[in-house]
Amino acid sequence: MDQATIANKCRTGFTLIELLVVIAIIAILAAILFPVFAKVREKARQTTCLSNLKQIGLGLIQYSEDNDEFLAKAWMGNNGYEPSDPTGGPGNIKYKWMDEIYPYVKSTGVYHCPDFADDLSVGATGQFVPYQQLSGADATHYGSYAMCAAYWDNAYNGYGFSTVGSTQGSGGLTLNSLTHPSTTAWIADGAGCYQFDWSDGNPVPTGTPGSVQDWGSGAGSWPTDGSLSVRHTTFVNILWCDGHAKSMTLSNLMTTKTVTSAQGVTETISPYLVVQDYGM
Repeated sequence: MDQATIANKCRTGFTLIELLVVIAIIAILAAILFPVFAKVREKARQTTCLSNLKQIGLGLIQYSEDNDEFLAKAWMGNNGYEPSDPTGGPGNIKYKWMDEIYPYVKSTGVYHCPDFADDLSVGATGQFVPYQQLSGADATHYGSYAMCAAYWDNAYNGYGFSTVGSTQGSGGLTLNSLTHPSTTAWIADGAGCYQFDWSDGNPVPTGTPGSVQDWGSGAGSWPTDGSLSVRHTTFVNILWCDGHAKSMTLSNLMTTKTVTSAQGVTETISPYLVVQDYGM
């Protein structure tokens, strides 16, 4: 038996260089595939969130059909914009739109976005607890989604600027009164509050771009006004007033235009976030 044959029989493993080459190949593949897997997981979470919004939309529409076409309001009860509270006694019980449609949705899980995080560090849980199950005033269990309740002032309602979640005016809005339901935001990813809006004196909402992107009067903090929140990479998921749900970037959502109402009042608005009595 020659020396080459003996050497081949004695060789039972890999050389150090071969092992290093294999490890290097695995590391390169991991560097390529892990970000792909992360994007796939994020896309799955975003899809789950959109599914939640569609179910919420069905609940909101069913609620309207059972209430003479009137839309669910952002909050209910005397000073209902304050934390939800079942202990206030007659006339002082406070609850939100999530509670109004809960009998139609029949699931608290639908109100939770899998990507929700308490980015503003205000104690928001992203989980919804029906107000009847609360032991007292609570503002940390509104779920992950917020209702568009902007342009709530009576003056704006009288000048062609109506509100999806308005508690002002003559009894609220009806489904058939919405002139552009498919491009009017109804529910969106929220930062922990039950609504997102801005004051009547500021028709164009303010925002906080940066590591935490949110938009509305509550941008960067957490007052009652709340804000919508970008948490699906660069997208925010939105339910529109015709019941469909889709994702939008802030740059598209916040595009402004100058319009004049039927009463001759000219304003600069974000057309996706207000119900118009005039063309878009």
